[in-house]
Amino acid sequence: TCVTFTLDGHRSLPIEVQALVTNSVLPTPRRAVNGVDTNRIAMLVAVLYRHGRINLLGNDLYVSTIAGGVAKEPACDLAIVAALASAARSRPIPRTTCAIGEISLTGQVRPAPRLEQRLREAARLGFTTVVVPRLRRGNRIPGLQLVEVDTLRDALEALGLTGR
Repeated sequence: TCVTFTLDGHRSLPIEVQALVTNSVLPTPRRAVNGVDTNRIAMLVAVLYRHGRINLLGNDLYVSTIAGGVAKEPACDLAIVAALASAARSRPIPRTTCAIGEISLTGQVRPAPRLEQRLREAARLGFTTVVVPRLRRGNRIPGLQLVEVDTLRDALEALGLTGR
């Protein structure tokens, strides 16, 4: 799992994204999602293969959010990819770490709107580390370590999800 923060009007809400990756016995691997856009998963799996060097194209993928949350805004991309990579590598992401950022087709990690509001909520809820896109200006929040990344590959390395 990986936690991200989404916006609901003026509020920032935590969303926990869960992923399960299994070997497929079907000619066309199964993609089952709940609370996440199916087409977004297909795009993120392709980007993860091309730029993150993690091949999930032939696996059954199950992606879900907890408690009816909806992770459909692009700022949730980094958490979705982190949950998929974590499941594929069988390496958990620490419970005090979250990820916020959009992932482009080129593998770049892009900023999310109202990032400072999301970071303040993360700190308030006890998160200590946040993987975010490189910031133009310093959004320093007391008690929160920001791990700034430029690419999907950088983010996977920061989360300890590269290599076998």
